[in-house]
Amino acid sequence: MDVDGTNKTKLAHSKNMYIYPSWSPDGTKIAFECRNDSGRPDVVVMDADGSGEAILTANTNGGAFPQWSPKGDRIVFVSSEDGKRVYQP
Repeated sequence: MDVDGTNKTKLAHSKNMYIYPSWSPDGTKIAFECRNDSGRPDVVVMDADGSGEAILTANTNGGAFPQWSPKGDRIVFVSSEDGKRVYQP
């Protein structure tokens, strides 16, 4: 949306819960923690306009709290492996 609150754009078009947004350093993408009905957290990235949604952790143990690297070429997130929390670069 614009600074004055006009021109709002809905980015997420599903009933999933999108939390902990993290903007890429160049402002073109947003990473989110996404939770579906099962409650499993996944890291999702989409373009700033809401298009091009991709689940980055679909074939893993999931992920939470995504953050971009300063160069914007990596995303770090928290994951669970064998019941322990680990950081995945």
